[in-house]
Amino acid sequence: MPILTLKTLRDVIRSSVYQAIAQGDNPDKVAQAIVRVASSQSPRLRYRVGNEAQWLPRLKAILPDQLFRFGARKRLNLP
Repeated sequence: MPILTLKTLRDVIRSSVYQAIAQGDNPDKVAQAIVRVASSQSPRLRYRVGNEAQWLPRLKAILPDQLFRFGARKRLNLP
């Protein structure tokens, strides 16, 4: 397996992030959450908005660390 250069790795990650943003949830969900938090009498410290934000922490909790990391690398198109 060839060793990725820093530039190549950066380009792969950048491409993956742009792709994730393009395929991401509707920004209106975030706006609605902000309005809900701002009008709350006792807001929580953190809010999960969007599909991945909902299921990713659950997967991390139940999967072995090595399997979770494999999935994260796969999602980001990393070796």
